[in-house]
Amino acid sequence: HFGFGAQFAVRRAAGKPLEDAIDTIETPVDELSVTLVPGGPLAHRVALTVTEPPANLMERFFFSAEVMDPRQPAMVAYVRTLHDNLVRVVREAGLRRLAMPTLCTGGVRLPPALVAVAAIRAVHEDFCQHPADALRVRVACFERGHAPAFEEVRDELIRHFFAPDKAERSLMPSAFPAQNESREGE
Repeated sequence: HFGFGAQFAVRRAAGKPLEDAIDTIETPVDELSVTLVPGGPLAHRVALTVTEPPANLMERFFFSAEVMDPRQPAMVAYVRTLHDNLVRVVREAGLRRLAMPTLCTGGVRLPPALVAVAAIRAVHEDFCQHPADALRVRVACFERGHAPAFEEVRDELIRHFFAPDKAERSLMPSAFPAQNESREGE
């Protein structure tokens, strides 16, 4: 999704050093992979993530009878693994700061609340494993309307810090408001 959204903004800001690094990456790139490359004037390093879910998962998520169902675990697991991998690669590289866009909310069109749950749970889990060596994470919402979802998830996870599954269960229905509203009349 190079021509628009967060990827376009990052690539434009990082410039030629990032483009040169991208040109050296062997393809095909593994699903859910994260590759750290020089970030040019934007940052010391940029983490490139493969965010596009497999076609069969996208088809089930957007076009099946279970469309946008928060109980559909495959997409939730995919987005969670994507964020877990990103946090893991950043930590393993010795980095302790991560600025990231809302992955999968643009070209992939996933609901911001679903992405927020996955991203914040990944950071929460990393913090619980490394409380004395925490990552500092900043999320850049390319669309202003995505920020409230991330703030709600953050606040709910703080309220249920030692019971994150409880926070996630309470948040997942809000990840799919249009589907929940359409089912209320059933």
